[in-house]
Amino acid sequence: MSRRIVGYVRVAPREPSAERPRLQQQRDLILSTASERGWEVVAIHSDSRSGRTVRRPGLRAALADCESGRASGLAVAQLDRL
Repeated sequence: MSRRIVGYVRVAPREPSAERPRLQQQRDLILSTASERGWEVVAIHSDSRSGRTVRRPGLRAALADCESGRASGLAVAQLDRL
């Protein structure tokens, strides 16, 4: 049985665009890593907010998926996106 994961991607609106990883690039990295490892991605949630707060709807939805048992893990493209 494959591991079921939820992905989370985020961009901070105040980051310079040259330094900001695009949401689609983050999604693609999560999906390719999951495929390589045999994981099933049940959802990918996103936010366009600062990482200073955990009051982010996408992060809350991703954590709720884990808490409900829909997913057994959370994947991000880079730790600083959490």
